[in-house]
Amino acid sequence: MAHLLGRAAALGLVSLLGLMAPGCVVEDTMPVTLPEEIADRADPIAAADVLARARSWVQVAMPYCGGTNGGKDYICGGTCVRTGAAKSPEWDPYRSDCSGLVSYSWGLKAPGLDTGSMGTIAKQSSGAFKRIAIDALQPGDALVTVTKGHTFLFAGWVTKGKRLRLIEEYDCGKIAREVERDITVSGDTLKKSGDSRAYLAAHLTAMTASDPTPVTPPPTNQPPHGSLDRADGAVGAVERAVGRLVGGRGR
Repeated sequence: MAHLLGRAAALGLVSLLGLMAPGCVVEDTMPVTLPEEIADRADPIAAADVLARARSWVQVAMPYCGGTNGGKDYICGGTCVRTGAAKSPEWDPYRSDCSGLVSYSWGLKAPGLDTGSMGTIAKQSSGAFKRIAIDALQPGDALVTVTKGHTFLFAGWVTKGKRLRLIEEYDCGKIAREVERDITVSGDTLKKSGDSRAYLAAHLTAMTASDPTPVTPPPTNQPPHGSLDRADGAVGAVERAVGRLVGGRGR
C-alpha cells in the first residue's frame, strides 16, 4: 500500500510539473525511432528548408497531438484527428508534438524522434546529430531539455544571447506557433522566460547553411568604364601629330 501511495504521489508530482512547464513528456508505451535507426537516413537539407517546413505547420494551425494522424494520442489521450489544411500525406505519418515538429522539419524518417531520443542526441559530440554551444546556434538547430520533456526549433536571434525566436508544438489543445522569448544562458545551456527547464543545443549534421544570394563579381583586369575610349583618342591624336611632322619634313 505504501508503495502504491508513493507511486501515486510521484505521478501527481509529474502531473503538477507538466502543468507548470508544458512540453512533450511521453508515455513509456509510445513507439519510438532511435537515433541510430535514422542516422543514415538524414539526407542533406538546407536550413532555409528546415524553417520553411516548420512554418508550414504554423500556417496550417497544426494541432498538438502525441501520435500520427488517425493514431493513438500517447500524450493527451484519445485519437489524433487532423482536418482541413492540417491533414496532408506529407506529414500525416509524423506525431504533431514538439519532437514531431523538429523531426519533420529536419526531414527525418517518420514518425521521428521523441524527446527522450532528442535528449540523447543533444549530448553527443559527433555523428549525425551533435551537441553544440549556445553561441554557435544557427537557424534550424534545436533546443532540447536536459531531461525528457520538451524540444523546439531555433528560428534565429532577436538579440544574441538574450532573446530568440522559436517554432514549437508545446501543449495539448494548442497549435504550432512561432514566438519570441527572453532567455538566460549558463554555460552550454539556456532557460527561456516562463520555463525553468535547462535546454541543450542540438545540430543536425546533414543541415547546410542556406545558399547566399548569388553575387556577380566585377570584371578583373579591366580599366574603368570610358578609359579605353580616352586612351584610343589620345593614341589617335599622337598618330596625327606625328603624321603632320613627317609630312612637313617631306615637303
